Amino acid sequence: MDFKQEIDRHLGWIETVASLFGKEEVTQQARQELAQHDRCALGQWLHSEETARWKELPELEQLKRDHEAFHKIAGELLLVLEAGDETKAVALQQALIQKSQKVIGNLHLLEEKEQAAKEEK
Repeated sequence: MDFKQEIDRHLGWIETVASLFGKEEVTQQARQELAQHDRCALGQWLHSEETARWKELPELEQLKRDHEAFHKIAGELLLVLEAGDETKAVALQQALIQKSQKVIGNLHLLEEKEQAAKEEK
């Protein structure tokens, strides 16, 4: 897996998410992609057979949890913005940023573990 590419994809996905929040109407497909953790490229990878070699690592499980929480927060944020609750939206935006940073941090940890395993060989 190319962890740098996944981090770049995640960051690009965040930009896509941010662009949805200014729109008056968000499609049902966009809503589902926003709120469902298995719709983006990272989510699909996390639930694929490619992750089997890391299944024993707690970092992989933490990445899965943080990634799922990230999407849950993004879905909640969209609903709150549509309801016009700016105070709650600000708090959720901060939570989304923090969870995104954790996702990226977990990807870096897995990358380091993979690199260390390669160096041992």
